[in-house]
Amino acid sequence: MLANFFGLNSPVTNQSIPSSTNAARLTPVWTQGVIGVKTGFSQIIADDLNQDGKTDIVTCSGDHAYALNYTSTGGYTTIWYSEQIGCHEIAVADRDGNGIWEIYVATSDARVIVFDSANFQTLGTFSLPSGVTANDIEVADVDSDGAQEIVVVRQSDTLIYDANTFNLEWQVNDAGGNQVMVGNIDNDLNLEIVVNGNTAYVLNASLKTQKWAYSGGFGSRMAIGDVDGDNRAEIVYINSLGLYVFAGDTLTIQWQRNDFSPISAIAVGDTNNDGISEIISGNNSADSILGIQGSDGATLWSIVGSGYDTSNITGGAANNDGVKEIICNTGYSSSAASFVRN
Repeated sequence: MLANFFGLNSPVTNQSIPSSTNAARLTPVWTQGVIGVKTGFSQIIADDLNQDGKTDIVTCSGDHAYALNYTSTGGYTTIWYSEQIGCHEIAVADRDGNGIWEIYVATSDARVIVFDSANFQTLGTFSLPSGVTANDIEVADVDSDGAQEIVVVRQSDTLIYDANTFNLEWQVNDAGGNQVMVGNIDNDLNLEIVVNGNTAYVLNASLKTQKWAYSGGFGSRMAIGDVDGDNRAEIVYINSLGLYVFAGDTLTIQWQRNDFSPISAIAVGDTNNDGISEIISGNNSADSILGIQGSDGATLWSIVGSGYDTSNITGGAANNDGVKEIICNTGYSSSAASFVRN
């Protein structure tokens, strides 16, 4: 299910210790419309991909990729629903700099398919070596050459492709995992590729080297972003014990919280447009979605439970008003139909 929680207001004043005391409690008004089933852990994209002034919400469901737009009547309409391509994970990037973003889909049959967000036509496809499926996909200029690369992570390796030619630029064997993200997490000028697995690996694609590894990895799920305003991205991750913020420049945990029920989804984003990213967490408790201050872990706001297990989460101006809403995938373990809530 894809759920959209509206009504996000400004967070409360910073608190000295992590606490839910005085945190704003947000209660959504519900609107429902069936859009799909069992989205799982697929990434959610919420941005104006084709520059038409409307936020496109793109994700996977039931082996299909699809996109939604907000309508003037207050609901959502499906503007694209792909063939059954085995949509497993999804990413977006503007590989040619023309303002129209491309949609990159990693499929369950070990392919990567690229779609044009303007008309959803297929721009290209390629197969991964040995027929091994990707666990995750990201697209960014990871080697600072002015061109976008496709980063594919599998259980045993990480593959970096040219986003235009699909030529393999670098294959990192024995540095695979289940999730990949890209960001500048330390003091140099290069982007790092962070591969999360039982051991986590930090890769430098400019030099084609592994910078360091982190034994045990970054939990079950991670997110990357500057959550404390120091102009460097932190690694935010969750495990069965709690939530952690890890600094890539000092290789230390800045803070952790272990006082709420297990978290199932995590994201980083500037939800209140103050220039500093917050941490957004989702779980199955009564307060299923929390906004958390990145500098010290204080709870800023909460949304009363969605009623379903949250498998992925993001923020974006879903109804085109310039104010960001919280959007989440639910129903990973449930077969109930998906719907949008506002």
